Amino acid sequence: MNKRLIHLIFLLTTLLPLTACQKNIEADTALPDAVVEDTGYPPPEIYIPMGEFSYPIDEESLLWLLRSWQLNAVAEDGIFTDPPSKTLVFYADGSYDLITDTETSSGAWSTDISDEGNLLHLKPGTDQTMAYEIISLNEYQLILSTTREGVQVEEQYFAAE
Repeated sequence: MNKRLIHLIFLLTTLLPLTACQKNIEADTALPDAVVEDTGYPPPEIYIPMGEFSYPIDEESLLWLLRSWQLNAVAEDGIFTDPPSKTLVFYADGSYDLITDTETSSGAWSTDISDEGNLLHLKPGTDQTMAYEIISLNEYQLILSTTREGVQVEEQYFAAE
């Protein structure tokens, strides 16, 4: 009997820890069907339709427009694309230069500032006028929004000077 008791204790002390280390399969399959979002770095780009947040611009704010602006980002219907090389330069006499890698064009610019919106009109040497909504304007950043062929286009510029 003493021998049986020793064997029983030996079996229990050997098998009990081994069974405790087994993977609990029921716990793994009982997870809820939840969507886990990746929160790693860098954070995903979030598109905010900036046209809804345009603010009134006064005459003093328009003075910030009179400088060189380098295109930094372009979003078409909320999808960011690689921006082309583009610089806008506004002058106090109402003229502007549009500089790209391939050409430089000039024209006249004007604004239509009202409670309904802030519009920037660019009139190149042709009869065509390009209208942009000024979404944001400060001394460091200019955000313009327009629609081209049914596509909402937003352009973000940084002061080049």
